[in-house]
Amino acid sequence: MAEQYLRCPNCGANATNHQNCEYCGSLLVRFVEKGIDLSKTTYLSNDAVFPELVEELKHNLLLQEQNPYSDVDTTIGEETEDGVAIITFIQNPSGSSTPELRILFYFPEGDERLENFKSLDCYRLFKYHSEQEPDSKLIHFYEMNFGKDAEGAARLISDILINVFNIPPSEQLDLETNVTDRQISTSTNHEDSIDDEDGIPSWVYWAGAALLLGLAKCAF
Repeated sequence: MAEQYLRCPNCGANATNHQNCEYCGSLLVRFVEKGIDLSKTTYLSNDAVFPELVEELKHNLLLQEQNPYSDVDTTIGEETEDGVAIITFIQNPSGSSTPELRILFYFPEGDERLENFKSLDCYRLFKYHSEQEPDSKLIHFYEMNFGKDAEGAARLISDILINVFNIPPSEQLDLETNVTDRQISTSTNHEDSIDDEDGIPSWVYWAGAALLLGLAKCAF
């Protein structure tokens, strides 16, 4: 079967890698494969990207390169009247030594933000699964692996923050990146903490914290 070439919207090369362009690493080739018109999106420039977000994600990738067998997490937080919204970037939880950016977030059943999310151009690119909570609440989880494309990741996530989580583009985000091994965790803001000894990757706890905070917000 002949290889299918897609013209990369970022660098113009004919890419055969339909996840991340093999020439520039851009994830925008995924939109071409899905037939999505990028000219109608905000994904072709950094004009709508939150300040410092691209650099924080690049820092995440650098720390992954420097700590290939540790967990690297970047949390994005924003104070609201009814709680704290948290989105988490995670390194490959399988323990892969290949640096990459993955995002995991969720919507409880009935959350009106889910419909806003489904209206976004990037929605079709996310992997989906659901879980039934003990209280019978259905939780919808969405995940994407951005590869090493920090700029593309920042553009998509900024779109979600603005149009789904209703965070103004002028808002100062709370960004924090942590490196965690099996024994001790060190944060880029130099706050040290002890990791659990059960060997569970730290991204599980971050995702759990985000889930609990989200459920607490829905209770009000």
